[in-house]
Amino acid sequence: MLTNGIDVHDAAAVAAAAGKPEIVSGTDPSAPTITVDGADAAGPIRTQEVTSAVSAVSAVPEIRTRLTELQRSIAAAAPHGIVARAGTSARPCCRTPTSRSS
Repeated sequence: MLTNGIDVHDAAAVAAAAGKPEIVSGTDPSAPTITVDGADAAGPIRTQEVTSAVSAVSAVPEIRTRLTELQRSIAAAAPHGIVARAGTSARPCCRTPTSRSS
């Protein structure tokens, strides 16, 4: 969004751009990788500029849908599986309950 000049506070613009970038995430824990449109994004995604934009972008439903689909495809393609944060919707069959009945 930021490198393409999208106003991250314009939900309609963010939604319209949600499907455009090609995001590729590696699954090798000893050599993690993430690229966006073919460019290494491992460093840039950790900048203050990106951190400041995350809340606004992640609040857009189309972004959440796109990322869930991407996470599911990454998990399905991983030869040895992946470890995801508990409660993620990426692999609902593997979710850990967040509360217990007495």
